[in-house]
Amino acid sequence: METGKIVANETGSVLYSEGLEAAVKTGIDKKTKIIVPDTKENAQHDGKIVMWGNDNLFPQKIIKEARKNTIIGTTLDKQARIAYEAGIEYGKYDTTSGQKTHVEKHDATVDKFFKRSKIHRYLISALRQFYWFYNVFPEIVFSADRSEVYSILAHKTAYCRYEVPTNGVVKNCYISAVWDEAPELTGKLVSKVPVIDIYTDPIAYKEDKGFKYVYPISYPTENEDFYSLCDWNSLRQSGWLDVAQSIPAFKKALFKNQVKIRYLIEVSTWWWNWKYKGFDGFDDKKKNKLMKEELERFEKFMKGEEKAGNSIMTTFSSSPTMQKEYPGWKISAIDDKIKDGIYIEDSNEASSHLMYAIGIDPTIIGSQPGSKLGAGSGSDKRVAFNIYSDLVLIHQEMVLEPLYWINEYNGWGMDYFRFRNLREKEKPESKDPVTEPNQQAS
Repeated sequence: METGKIVANETGSVLYSEGLEAAVKTGIDKKTKIIVPDTKENAQHDGKIVMWGNDNLFPQKIIKEARKNTIIGTTLDKQARIAYEAGIEYGKYDTTSGQKTHVEKHDATVDKFFKRSKIHRYLISALRQFYWFYNVFPEIVFSADRSEVYSILAHKTAYCRYEVPTNGVVKNCYISAVWDEAPELTGKLVSKVPVIDIYTDPIAYKEDKGFKYVYPISYPTENEDFYSLCDWNSLRQSGWLDVAQSIPAFKKALFKNQVKIRYLIEVSTWWWNWKYKGFDGFDDKKKNKLMKEELERFEKFMKGEEKAGNSIMTTFSSSPTMQKEYPGWKISAIDDKIKDGIYIEDSNEASSHLMYAIGIDPTIIGSQPGSKLGAGSGSDKRVAFNIYSDLVLIHQEMVLEPLYWINEYNGWGMDYFRFRNLREKEKPESKDPVTEPNQQAS
């Protein structure tokens, strides 16, 4: 009788017998290693830039890994859109009543600046970069005569790297879309832009000669000097992101290949050395050959109707002192878990950890993968949304921080910039073409 196909995984720790529909745990694992996430900054790139990760591609790795997940990208975008609320407003404080109240203004100069900058695009881009990386790199562009800041835009965070500081001050930022393909710092693929010292009076820059600057925004974290590390990166370091990624990959493979596993056969490590003297010293090729041959013999013995009623003898070791047995082969019948929704609970647990790490109530999202598909009541959503909105004020202020710098340089004289709150009962209606894109974006 011909045997079915026998395949091994990369490390040799598991064999699969197509004929027996059995998975075999060999007890041998030749290549397993722990992978430590690459996060630490260093300055080994020709000594000119502060590398982001050991290979300077940490943000690129973040994007690549996160885009394989169905939760991270959409949830981070929802965070950005919630923080954006109903777009930007600005104005003066009114203290005539003894309390400081916001009085929205419409200034032609400010509105023209917003229109030139497509301010709604800057804000949503900056918010997305903020929630993905806790780092934002806005570029401030001056007019030809440097009399005013002409516009603002947000670079993609993954493109930006700081220059090694001089006397403790970072003076320049290098911007490139191809750090992985062309890591050199010279040429047309990289631009070098001065970095604003945010603790220096903006008016002092009127004596400077530059026409564009990067305004650095980094959310304060505990152990990073230049590039903040977003809190949700704990998903990668804890392994929960790997768990979340592996479940759909495994289920896809099951459905694609129609793999059926009826039996789990476990073989102890000591058995291989008992059966084949010097097994531990064999090379990987010889080990795989012997393991496959052993499984083929077992499959021939077990497979077929004429084998029904056969007896099987297995070897095991025992310790009279410890009163314990150590099986050489252990065979267990297992249920078909695909029909029962295999790994639904694991998927739900992994999804919960993802939501906790990102820091948003699942009720706001509506539902989450797994067995608990309830979206919550309307009141639950409203309360969760209100609580969350109150917690993002500091995030909003950090993204708006460059506008205060520009306000002082340009002499606009505004007291505040803020995102218009969706929960306010009375919102000023305006068909001003400058603010209309903000309403569409919200």
